[in-house]
Amino acid sequence: MIKLQNDQIILLDNFNKRLIKIGQFLSNETLEIDRQLTLRVADVNDSMMDFEIDVELKYILHEDDPAYVADDDNILTAREFVGVFNLMETFDDWSDAIGNFGMKNHCWLFHDLYHHEYGEGQVALPFEDILRIGEIWVEIKPRHQYFCQRP
Repeated sequence: MIKLQNDQIILLDNFNKRLIKIGQFLSNETLEIDRQLTLRVADVNDSMMDFEIDVELKYILHEDDPAYVADDDNILTAREFVGVFNLMETFDDWSDAIGNFGMKNHCWLFHDLYHHEYGEGQVALPFEDILRIGEIWVEIKPRHQYFCQRP
C-alpha cells in the first residue's frame, strides 16, 4: 500500500479537482465540436465524409520546481487521446483501480496519470511527480476527413 502524508493527500485532492474541471471542459467542448461536425457529415452539400476529435494534454513542471528550465518545454508527461473524444466517464470514481492510498473519489484523468503508460513521452507519474505539475496544456484537434475520388 502506498503511504502518503496528509498534506500530500490534500494537494493531490486539489489537483484531482482541477482535472475534473478540465475533464468537464473537454467533454463540453468535444461534444459541441462533435455536434457541429456531425451536421456537416450529414449535409449532402458538404464534402466532409467523417471526422475524429483528438485531445492532447501536456503536464508541465511548475515554475518553482528546482528542475524547471526557462525557455524549455518542461513536460513531465503527456497524453494523446485519438478518436472521437468523450470524457463523461471521468466523473466516475476510479479510486478502486489501485489500493487505498488515502485519497478517495478521484477522476479518470487522475487515475490515468498515475496508472497508465502509453509509450515514450506518455509515462505514468508517481504521486510525488504529480505534485510537481504546474500548468496543463490542453489541445483539442478535430480532424476533418474527406474522400477524394479519382477523376
